[in-house]
Amino acid sequence: MGKLYNKNTTTRDTIILGFAFFATMFGAGNLIFPLGLGHASGSDWTTAALGYLSSDVGLTILGVIAIFKAGGSSLKMGEKVHPKFGLFIEGIIIICLGPLIAIPRNGALTYELVFQNTIPGLSALMFAAIYFSITLFFVIKPTGIMEKIGKYLAPTLIGLVAIIIFKGVFFPINEIAEPSLEGDIFRKGFLEGYQTMDALGTVFMGAVLIAALHEKGYTDKKKIIKIGVNAGLIAGGLLGFVYGGVLFLASNMSGQMPAEASRPDLLANLIQQILGAEGKFMMDIVIAVACLSTSIALTAITGNFFEKHSNGKIPYKPVVIITVIISIFLTSIGLDKIIVFAGPILSILYPVTISLILLYIFDRFIIFNWIYPIAIFGVLIYSIHDTLTGMGLIPINIFGIPSWLWMVVCFSALLLPIRTFRQQLVKK
Repeated sequence: MGKLYNKNTTTRDTIILGFAFFATMFGAGNLIFPLGLGHASGSDWTTAALGYLSSDVGLTILGVIAIFKAGGSSLKMGEKVHPKFGLFIEGIIIICLGPLIAIPRNGALTYELVFQNTIPGLSALMFAAIYFSITLFFVIKPTGIMEKIGKYLAPTLIGLVAIIIFKGVFFPINEIAEPSLEGDIFRKGFLEGYQTMDALGTVFMGAVLIAALHEKGYTDKKKIIKIGVNAGLIAGGLLGFVYGGVLFLASNMSGQMPAEASRPDLLANLIQQILGAEGKFMMDIVIAVACLSTSIALTAITGNFFEKHSNGKIPYKPVVIITVIISIFLTSIGLDKIIVFAGPILSILYPVTISLILLYIFDRFIIFNWIYPIAIFGVLIYSIHDTLTGMGLIPINIFGIPSWLWMVVCFSALLLPIRTFRQQLVKK
């Protein structure tokens, strides 16, 4: 029997879901990206913020709309491109959210922020071995300990970040420098927003959130989509507040620290100035345990994904062991190198994911299914071309076509369904 809806109940459930979604998407490691961007953009921080929030918050909200419309299944989102495309893109995303980028990034941040300067002689490789041995212990033998820690840790972390933002806004440092970024600051902010991988995370969060609504008794698809979209707007607003606030604070101290300062050093300096030595110690511990909780969760998700979609042919335990080994190696190379390494991967993956989200949102306007593979394949060509151009590996006009024109050609496929839809209306 479906749930008897009333306005108060629906509003409460929407708010709870929005906060839950925000707490899940907001990772301690993501603080370093708006921080580094704000410091580098200096007096032009508003332009950088517009770019960053567009790609992070904006795409996350669109991702929520698309995944709720698809009933929580990214496989369904990709089936019109190819029956196996959804599984393929989901696999690529889980590898990025897992051993390739997100897991080692959490380990590297923990080392450089908390342990590098407090335990002399502890190398990054030694720390990574210890850190991921703990991760493996909890993943191989699941217990409720880390789940309980995470349950109370997220509110604590969010509360401390809110205190930092409010105190920093009302008592600003006011040492703003000229931007050290070169080129289009909006574009750099937009690309930096990729690094959080929040929009990619919605692919996996959708099913969890929809299951939560089903447990509460919601069965009507339209009602579920409406709650999901509103919850996404709440989560997006909170993400915007946190990331925008941190970006503003970092811009205010851009004249205080050198342009080449590392992101962990920027974060340590900001916390020290606003919370003091004791507050910094507490924040360091919270961030360290939050990163560990995230690493454990992502490692388990990676193992479960491959075991599930291979029908047990790729067992859980070998996958999590391999994930941990890869993460140890990547953590040891350092946070900045991980971020540089992740840049080209995300600059190829994100445009394809964005296109898939947009296509699915406007699915009812699309008459011909061949539009899906054309648009996705075109965007893939563009993103590879643009990424290689940005890395300096190929000249801008290797095909005799400017990079910007690739995007026009690729997304022209998105105009076809609208034109077709209008023609259908005229016929009627």
